[in-house]
Amino acid sequence: MSYNMSFRKRYTINDEHIMWLFILEKLDERDRMAYYPKGLKLWEEFLDTGNIDGGFTVQSLSTHFRKYMYHHIEKSSLTVEQQVKIAAALRISVSLRQQKM
Repeated sequence: MSYNMSFRKRYTINDEHIMWLFILEKLDERDRMAYYPKGLKLWEEFLDTGNIDGGFTVQSLSTHFRKYMYHHIEKSSLTVEQQVKIAAALRISVSLRQQKM
């Protein structure tokens, strides 16, 4: 009996941190694509940088960002200042706790 043991690579906290930092860098550069992180173009550029280990596709990065990162920026390892900057630029709602920080 043979099994097809294909596994998807899981996103780590470090992978997500690198993704957030890339968005922050692109916002600092005033790159228009940084304001549309739910699309594919930003993540195509991200993969081209080689900043993250292989195994992810552009579609996977975009989907992961939309489903697991976008509305949970407060769970990131970014500083509060970085979170506020990204949240303001991308119009992400932040919790009352974050607003008081």
